[in-house]
Order: sequence, then structure tokens, then C-alpha cells
Amino acid sequence: MTLEEAIEHCKEKSKGDCECAKEHEQLAQWLIDYKKIKERVAPMQPDFNHDEDTYECPCCGKTYETYYDGYLKKFCCECGQTLDWRVEE
Repeated sequence: MTLEEAIEHCKEKSKGDCECAKEHEQLAQWLIDYKKIKERVAPMQPDFNHDEDTYECPCCGKTYETYYDGYLKKFCCECGQTLDWRVEE
């Protein structure tokens, strides 16, 4: 079972009238939170905004004025997204 399938299963069970509907609702929320955390662990390169000559977090849009402003930050200070500052050639 994939994470998406587990989330959907829990959502479906939480709509029922079984004794454990509330537990399934809570489990679905935990799995959704886990999915968000898991996605933020994978490093992503900041997006370069050519018009303003700035870099932005690909997850939340936090702006870094220059490459060097954010270069030493391994994580976005707004959302916690792991940032990959390596320059692709």
C-alpha cells in the first residue's frame, strides 16, 4: 500500500459509522503531515527570478536577495524546505 492509498483508505474509513472512525480521521491527518515533511526533506534548487535578480524558495516563495544571501542556508528559514544551492553547469 502506498502512502497515498493509506491516506485515502483512512479518509474513507473516517466517514463511516464504525467505532474507530475518529481514529482513522486522526491517522489520515498524521499521514498527510508526514507526507508534507517527507517532501520537504528532498533538496530542491531555489528558483532564480531574472527580473529581480533574486532567488526564491521553490516551496513557499521566500526571497533571497542574492545567491550568497541564501547560500549558507541549508533549509528555507520560512518553511523548512531543504535547499540545494549547487550550481548546475
